[in-house]
Amino acid sequence: MFELAGGPEPLYRQLVLAIKREIRAGLYQPGDQLPTVRAVAAHLLLNPNTVARAYQELEKDGVIETTVGRGSFVRDPPDETDRLKAAIVDGLTRLRDAGWSVIDLQTWCLAIIRTLDTGGESSHDRE
Repeated sequence: MFELAGGPEPLYRQLVLAIKREIRAGLYQPGDQLPTVRAVAAHLLLNPNTVARAYQELEKDGVIETTVGRGSFVRDPPDETDRLKAAIVDGLTRLRDAGWSVIDLQTWCLAIIRTLDTGGESSHDRE
């Protein structure tokens, strides 16, 4: 079962990282059921609310899926393309929120695409 690394991170965050580490190591495969909140809390001597918060964070991150009455299960890893698209949308949203206009965003994105297409280098900086 999971082991916490210790350190300054909140306990729920340490548990999130421990579970992700075990999934990456192959100890849990997609479809595998995770131990119950109560079992993890008892093993690690944690408040069950701390474990529940970690499981909620993992579900929000798309790592696990929880079904009431059945438990929490490891999800298939998300498609890398979808993750990258989401990161691009997030970045563009942040730039817009920082004051970039749609025209600025389009110009910058097109400059990057042209650079990728030609194999050249560019600073990709907004003037």
